Amino acid sequence: KNSVYLEGEKFLKVDPNTFEVLDYDYIKDKNSVYFQRKFINKADPVTFKPLDSFFSYYSKDKKYVYYQEKLVKGADSDTLKKVELNAGNSKILDFGSTYASDKNSVYFKGKKISGADPKTFEALNSELSKDKNNFYYNGKKLNVHIKTFEYTLEGSCIKGKDRNKILYFYAMKKPYK
Repeated sequence: KNSVYLEGEKFLKVDPNTFEVLDYDYIKDKNSVYFQRKFINKADPVTFKPLDSFFSYYSKDKKYVYYQEKLVKGADSDTLKKVELNAGNSKILDFGSTYASDKNSVYFKGKKISGADPKTFEALNSELSKDKNNFYYNGKKLNVHIKTFEYTLEGSCIKGKDRNKILYFYAMKKPYK
């Protein structure tokens, strides 16, 4: 009644009378918002909400967009949306929402993907994505020929080739040539 406990530990920073769990990672009270116990600077507790009601590392309020507890610079709160992973004819679950977009830009883990077109952008898995002009790996443009680049997804491995080279990608690592 006078204290809030998170996973068995007393959390001293919140007001127990206005404490609210928003989802697995986000909590708030009348004064502040937290992501995994970390204070989210500038977050408005009244208008704050996770982007996805199930599990999301992206969130927003009336002014700002956040990735985890960090501000996403330049992102438009009004038009922000989650980019679903596209695995052919089926959607696959993206725990944490690796990608998001707004009317102007696409974001990978809270960082703007330079040159990505939000209208044609597709997330192929949690690391590989494309738009009408380029392929991207971990949010960085790949130097591949867009019209001849082919890839297969095999667990945490992405095998790709274009007319000039063969590339291997392992989850969360740089591509091997």
